Amino acid sequence: MGLSFWSTPFFYILLHGNQILRDEMKKLLLSACVAIALCCSCSDTNSKISGKIDNATPDCKVYLDHIDITQTTKVDSVKVNGKGEFTFKVKVENPEFYQLRYTGSNDNIYLLAEKDSTQYVTINSNASTDYTVNGSILSNELKKVVTQLYNSRNALNSIYNEMDNNPQAIDSLTRVASQVIISQMQFSRRYIIDNAGSPVTYFVLYQKLNNDYVLSLPTNLNYYRAVATNLNKSYPNAKYSKFVVNHTTKLLEQNTNAQINSLIANYSRDLPELRLVDSKGKEFDIEQLRGKTILLDFAMITAQETAAYQLELAEIHKKYASKGLVIVQVCFDKSKILWEASKRENNIKWICLLDEKGENSKILTDWNISTIPANYIIDKNFKIVGKNQFGANLSDYLKDILK
Repeated sequence: MGLSFWSTPFFYILLHGNQILRDEMKKLLLSACVAIALCCSCSDTNSKISGKIDNATPDCKVYLDHIDITQTTKVDSVKVNGKGEFTFKVKVENPEFYQLRYTGSNDNIYLLAEKDSTQYVTINSNASTDYTVNGSILSNELKKVVTQLYNSRNALNSIYNEMDNNPQAIDSLTRVASQVIISQMQFSRRYIIDNAGSPVTYFVLYQKLNNDYVLSLPTNLNYYRAVATNLNKSYPNAKYSKFVVNHTTKLLEQNTNAQINSLIANYSRDLPELRLVDSKGKEFDIEQLRGKTILLDFAMITAQETAAYQLELAEIHKKYASKGLVIVQVCFDKSKILWEASKRENNIKWICLLDEKGENSKILTDWNISTIPANYIIDKNFKIVGKNQFGANLSDYLKDILK
């Protein structure tokens, strides 16, 4: 029997066309919605952070927080599976700072999430600062600077505990503590120079020891400027880049205004004011040296790395003091006891003064000092004729002036 025309699909469509079209449109619309949802789901996250906590308890919960400029916000939390594993997904455009924390630990694990990246964190639950990161160079760099800071903090805490238990050794322990702080500052400075443009330098710039910034101002203003300049080139749209740029701009403006105010306050003087009380309680004023050739030096003599510099200065004093050179060394060491001990150890025979305000001293601003050691050469007319001369250059410079 042949096919009936009435039973053909063509006729069926003609007979029920509107209903079929409506049904097909519904199917197409549903498929489109699913496709769009899937696309949106994919675009909502572009960075994966997963990992494993060794020996994690069955009820262990892991939290992921986003670290912003002014606050830390919880992003998500998840309970580890039977193997202690966890996974988070986030969306980032620029590298962003995050921290992992989990029940049973008071320590945080800091990470940098990057666009289109996957990183895996393996955590030792018995020592949460003992962890490894695979898949992210930036997170490993961040781990390096965080570990260095932790080590410095732990070292200081041990020293302070020893001070409480052994008061008689407080002088030597204070010196050791000072070296820890200086070493941390040197590490931070080197890291910023060696890793220009890395977002990790933002983290380094604002690290603290004992509630004080490791890179305190105004001594380290040049490092703020370096981080701001390089981050603005590498990640101009990142919030932390914009923050550092704005902060540094304000710092530079404040520094300029302070210098202008200092010039106004000292308009009748040839040089900025420099008055301090010496170790014997006698007031020193650089004005009293008018008519003499002066080497005005700014330093921290308790710093271990300045030992060679102090020997160099001793040679300069030995060679040119008899020819009329007066050395005035202004120190910004944090401990008066250590400063006095260093004076004795280095057998300092020139004028050596301590500004107990340290790196917050107004003298640094007045004399436009951003890094130390630094120096000025001042002639008999009370005019600056040289700046930041060291080694053989300094000796040659003074030889010409003192002829």
